[in-house]
Amino acid sequence: MNHENVTMDETLPFQDVIRFLDGLPVKSECPMCSASSWEIPVLKGKDDQVVLSESGHSIDQVPVLEVKICCNNCGFYRSHKVSVVKLWIANNPEKTEAPSE
Repeated sequence: MNHENVTMDETLPFQDVIRFLDGLPVKSECPMCSASSWEIPVLKGKDDQVVLSESGHSIDQVPVLEVKICCNNCGFYRSHKVSVVKLWIANNPEKTEAPSE
């Protein structure tokens, strides 16, 4: 599996990140304070694109990128590896409604 097929100038669509988070069978509560209100940082002027951060790790000298989300109550950050998010998005295409007749 190619772990990092992204570059620093790439972004992820906000709606795809929401689909990824909604599609995971994980708790949505903050592990620090149990709040359920999260913020996903978006690019300034492009609120439909999620900010990607370097994790501080690299694979074959390529930075590992992550999507960070922040608890609106206590400020705790949780992160998800971008390559995993992209793989989930690719394997779970957005369902489009069939046109009604």
